[in-house]
Amino acid sequence: MTVHIVLMFTIIILGMVTYSTFPVTKAVNKRFIIVSMFLIFLVEALRAPSVGRDTYVYARSFELIARPGFNWRTSSWEKFYIFLNMIVAKFTDNPQIFLAVVSAIILTGIGVFIYKSMDHSYSAFWPVFFFMSFTHYLNSMNLLRQYLAMAFVLQIYWVLRDVEGIKKYITSIILLFTGMMFHSTAIVGILFAVPYLWKTIKRKTIVFIGMVGIVLIAGISTILPYVFMLFPQYTKYIGTMRMAGETGGLGVYYLVYVALKLMFIVLAFMLSPDVENNKEIYRLTFISIIAAGLILMKTKVSIAHRTGYYFDIFFILFIPEVVNRIKNDKFWIYLLLFAYAMFCFFATLDSPDRACVPYLFFWEYQY
Repeated sequence: MTVHIVLMFTIIILGMVTYSTFPVTKAVNKRFIIVSMFLIFLVEALRAPSVGRDTYVYARSFELIARPGFNWRTSSWEKFYIFLNMIVAKFTDNPQIFLAVVSAIILTGIGVFIYKSMDHSYSAFWPVFFFMSFTHYLNSMNLLRQYLAMAFVLQIYWVLRDVEGIKKYITSIILLFTGMMFHSTAIVGILFAVPYLWKTIKRKTIVFIGMVGIVLIAGISTILPYVFMLFPQYTKYIGTMRMAGETGGLGVYYLVYVALKLMFIVLAFMLSPDVENNKEIYRLTFISIIAAGLILMKTKVSIAHRTGYYFDIFFILFIPEVVNRIKNDKFWIYLLLFAYAMFCFFATLDSPDRACVPYLFFWEYQY
């Protein structure tokens, strides 16, 4: 646990030093993101296969794939993930190198997503800090295939906003296809394009999205058969814990987290959608509603929350976007958010769902 805590406080101190020394600019934000992601990379790349619930499986699978004669056609995993294993295996049979390569791709993707998507009139500290706090840092050491997929499909959001002409659609399709070839659930990245269907997202559109979400949550048992038709590979989870609802409900942690999301959605709703500077907030509001709905849906289908990570990660951008529109008491709001985020970080550190504690370096681990 010590390594995770040291990393967190190192990034906090780095943020304090950086933004007390230099004014907030795009270049300063870029440097902060690069250094922060490199520090996170060191922790992830040097971890033992025991850090992360699924890490050992991926390390052992790499050793199998690295053996001569491996038939990639027999694997049920997505092809780009298998090819990534095979490419790394051309140079080394050491699974530690493979884990380092995977972490480098994931964190580069997350870093680019933050840098390209954020408003550079405020510091990059908060998105990086919230990435660390709200489970995504720990997930990136556990859900390797899904976060590899996210590293690609998340870029669709800013590509559709910033790239001109037909190039943005071609690039988005390539990113979506690439993500799906790492993890098929990346198809949900199609929904990142929905906020761009309207020139201006009106309040009534947000209300409609919320109502649709309620209907979907209520009718999930009816919808699932159609989901399995689209993704037949997931029929193997029928009758397992992944398809069962959370019997204990959401729990205090997720209830508070959803309440925070809803509070920020309401705050964003109070801003005029016709103001140019607020259009980005309304796009993020759309995605945040989906994220909140998928968290609530886990009470009926546990795996819904995992799919929700594609949308939940936008919350790290949504919070600063909303707070920076508030004229007064910004300092105290950020202070409360800092305290809450630190609570979330410590509350999830030793979660058995992620198994990132105890932290061991790879040289401390005995196979």
